[in-house]
Amino acid sequence: DTLGESVFPVFRWLRQVLKLKAVVYSGGKSFHAWFQTPPDDLRAELKRIAESIGLDKNMFTNSTTRLPGAIRPESGRNQDLVYLEGRNA
Repeated sequence: DTLGESVFPVFRWLRQVLKLKAVVYSGGKSFHAWFQTPPDDLRAELKRIAESIGLDKNMFTNSTTRLPGAIRPESGRNQDLVYLEGRNA
């Protein structure tokens, strides 16, 4: 949540091992990427790395808190789809 657009190099790095499915702009200051679920052994390693570089600690939960088209109640801004696998958003 604190990386803003500087999270894109992290997304590119993760694309080397996981399939990127979608990217959603939070309507605030962050971008959230949805990747193919990693195998359990890789998941544990990625979770440790993610937490050490300041990524959201909940990124490996099955959470849908950032959905395109939803409106953030605190700001009134839309959450937007930035990327969707197989098409340009």
